[in-house]
Amino acid sequence: LDRILKIIDDSYFLRVSKSCIVNATKVKNFDTKGLTIGDQNIAISKVYCSDLKRAIDTAKLAKPGYELHIDKRLRERSLGDFEGKYPEDLEDNESYKKYFTDENYKKFRRDFIQKAPNGESYTDVIERTKDFLDSLKMDEDITIGIFSHMHCIRCIFYNLLKFEPKEKIFNLKIENCEPYVIERIQDKT
Repeated sequence: LDRILKIIDDSYFLRVSKSCIVNATKVKNFDTKGLTIGDQNIAISKVYCSDLKRAIDTAKLAKPGYELHIDKRLRERSLGDFEGKYPEDLEDNESYKKYFTDENYKKFRRDFIQKAPNGESYTDVIERTKDFLDSLKMDEDITIGIFSHMHCIRCIFYNLLKFEPKEKIFNLKIENCEPYVIERIQDKT
């Protein structure tokens, strides 16, 4: 079998091998024994997880008994000073008002350059997730699971699929705890 990566929380499975084309499909079943694609049941060999508590909790529930390889590169995109705060609590703050009134700053929610104060842009997360993917040994014939978050998963997809224009990343609807497969298929051309 080709190598498979599984991303969950906003869950995706990725099956990859060398010199291939990529497509995405939903997985039939994912449980404690592995995942089912078509009629194949595939065991998961290694599980990577964001270091954020909600991802770790999800991973422990979904894959009990697996050793988790915690990796901070799988974290959700940081909103910096805005983290854990409601917009209505920030809008009246003089230091942050421009992020809610100025068109150039309002883009921080969905932009490759603009970011919340002390936070990350999509470019930052793309670079972080590329570093994670580059650290994986893509020539091994193993199946791994990845437990992560919506913006991080979007950026992993971008790194694997290289779609253009890159703004298509914002159209990726990532469902919470919904498994998907990205499969690289040998290019016959």
